[in-house]
Formats: sequence, structure tokens, C-alpha cells
Amino acid sequence: MTKQDEHYDNWELPNLAKPRAIPTLKELEEIRQAAQDEGQRQGYQQGLAQAQDEINAEKQKIAQVLQVLNEPLMVVSEVVEKDLVELCKHVMQALLKREYEQKPEELLGVIKRARAELMQPSLQLVIHMNPEDIACVRNAASANDLVNCQLVEDQTLGRGDCMVNTDQGRMDATLYHRIEALVSESLASGVNDE
Repeated sequence: MTKQDEHYDNWELPNLAKPRAIPTLKELEEIRQAAQDEGQRQGYQQGLAQAQDEINAEKQKIAQVLQVLNEPLMVVSEVVEKDLVELCKHVMQALLKREYEQKPEELLGVIKRARAELMQPSLQLVIHMNPEDIACVRNAASANDLVNCQLVEDQTLGRGDCMVNTDQGRMDATLYHRIEALVSESLASGVNDE
């Protein structure tokens, strides 16, 4: 045997003793139907999975759009809230000014609260007020109301404003600061209530 002969295999005659069965028309139809059913089932599963992926992607897009749309509303809501608080402050300030003009004796309450907050009634208080307010306070005050108090006219202060000075410091009792304190206290209690 030569080297070329090594690469060849011997051919054997196929066994024809067992004849191969040829499928009948009915069997071919069953095979075709089974293949079609399996193809449809696989296609349905793939289509369902693809549809679910597309639905999830659309849900995500919608959620992003809603978030983008909601962000300006939150900003607007915060701006509106701040504007409403400022409006309330201005309304309160206007109402208190009118109240002090009509009932100047109410300014005595400001002096008494300032004295109470300082918690040292014996301290000498130097109280700066609008000249019109000082005249009203003097007319409405009793002798005990102004003990250890020196009233100083201050043209820079508006009606209802008050600045209290002591040896230990200064207390801003202007309408603006009193309203700020009320609003801050109200907002803080509103947060605590929630």
C-alpha cells in the first residue's frame, strides 16, 4: 500500500435488507402541523417578551416625562408658597400699623414683652420709637409701665416699630422682625404638626 492509499476508506454497500419507511400523507400533515404549532408557540412567546420589553420602556419614558413635568410644579409651588408668606407678612404689617394708629396703647404691650424677654425688669431700657408712638405711649401708660424706661424719638422708625437697648444688648422689636418671628414660629409649628 502506498501513502496515497492510506487516505481512502473502503466503501461498503448499504444494508438494503431494512427498507426505510416513507411517511404517509397523514403523518406528513401531522409533522407539518406540529412544526407550525411549535413555531407559533415560540413566536408568541418571543412576541410577548418583546411586547413586555416595549411596554416597560414606554413606562420608563412616561415616568421620566412625568418627573420632568412635575419638577417645575414643585418649583412653582415653592415660589407661590414664599410669595404667599411675603404677602401675609405685608398684610399683617399693614393691619398692625393701622391697629397701632387706632389703639396706641397696644404699643405698651410691645414694651412689656420686650421687658419680659429680657427677664431683668430692673435693667434700664432705652426704647427708640416713632415720635407719634411715643406721644401715644406716654398718654396711655401708667407710672409703673415706664419704670426704668427712657423713651427716645427716632424718625427712622415707622409707626409700631420699636428698638430696645440695654447695657447688655439690643432687641429689634420692629414690626418687620416681630412679624418674621410670628411667621417663623407658625411655620415651625406647622411642620411639627405634620
